[in-house]
Amino acid sequence: MRFWKRRKQLVGKIEGLKDICQRAGLKATHQRLEILREMMEAGDHPSAEEIYKRVRTRIPTISLDTVYRTLGTFEKRGVIARLPMMEGRIRYDPVRDRHDHFVCTECKDIIDCLIPGTERLHIPLDAGRLGEVTSIHVEVRGVCGDCLKRRSGCRREGD
Repeated sequence: MRFWKRRKQLVGKIEGLKDICQRAGLKATHQRLEILREMMEAGDHPSAEEIYKRVRTRIPTISLDTVYRTLGTFEKRGVIARLPMMEGRIRYDPVRDRHDHFVCTECKDIIDCLIPGTERLHIPLDAGRLGEVTSIHVEVRGVCGDCLKRRSGCRREGD
């Protein structure tokens, strides 16, 4: 399993963010650029509320509604992906290249990874009877390395 460390490589400058907006057919407004910057620089898969809190430190007048609408626009234009709801929250992913996710069942972290062989998964013929399949999302669940370390560090002698 190979882990992705390229979020910060995606966009180094504000011009790169403007280019992303323009390629998506969007006007590069200050609020859109800040929301997109936060998405691209985030080391996690943030929810709208988390993005709002982070962007609000730079734009105190931004509203949560603006963040929701902007994320919806980015999703419709293919700039970001909306992840399946987890723990009652929708989270977003700025990495649009094919990749998989490891979801920690303890801390709820979502880690981008590439699991060899998943790109060759075949869609069962029966799936076509349900409708048009447009993508496959591979999600592996387990306990992440950080949580495993915390677990082992919390053990007392004799346990």
